[in-house]
Amino acid sequence: MLPSRVNQVWRIYGGFEELKGTDGGARLFKALRAGTQGYPTNCLGSSGSLYPEQKRADRMSKLRKYDIANQGHFITTNTFKRRKIFVNEKACSIIIEDFKFYRKKFDFKLFGYVIMPDHIHCVILPNENTNISNIIRDFKKHTAKRLSELINDDEIEIKDINKKAKVYKIWQDGFYDFNIYSQKKLIEKLNYIHSDPVRSKLIENMEDSLYSSYRAYYQEDNYPIDIDKIF
Repeated sequence: MLPSRVNQVWRIYGGFEELKGTDGGARLFKALRAGTQGYPTNCLGSSGSLYPEQKRADRMSKLRKYDIANQGHFITTNTFKRRKIFVNEKACSIIIEDFKFYRKKFDFKLFGYVIMPDHIHCVILPNENTNISNIIRDFKKHTAKRLSELINDDEIEIKDINKKAKVYKIWQDGFYDFNIYSQKKLIEKLNYIHSDPVRSKLIENMEDSLYSSYRAYYQEDNYPIDIDKIF
């Protein structure tokens, strides 16, 4: 049973339940279940459900992106060579600052996030005047520039990098994008995000994560960034 607040907010934001009668929503739903419309069938399990996010990381740039009005996006983007850049607090601060900057620039909703040592998860709802690819493109481009400055200033140590460039390859090409087409999927992805540090054995309890939206939801702690909470 989903919290009543989730149902209320999801209706306000116009989730899949209000789109499923339209042609666009129906096509996406069939695509997600059957592996068509650009979603390779080898990305899905025998039941039609997608495998865990990290198992599909190498297929990120190959998956077609779907911009359907009023649908959120579960995003994963990995660092190049899975370098553990975000064990550095200054690097994490850059991610937070750019979340704030681009949320204002593109006027999107940020429902949740987590910063892991070598990747980032977030749930974003773009407004009707932009698309998720533009948001992530600009975000990755600008953070790469700022993170490269930290590398050149010896604030971040990366052993296998030749320090001669102004901007280094910080991110893997592309990103994984899963359309959130139901209330159930929205809660599922938030739970996945919040449990990732524990699942990866970085911390013992979800509330111990410094760079996660968990505490915003369950402890009313909005540091270091305000979240557009759904409950």
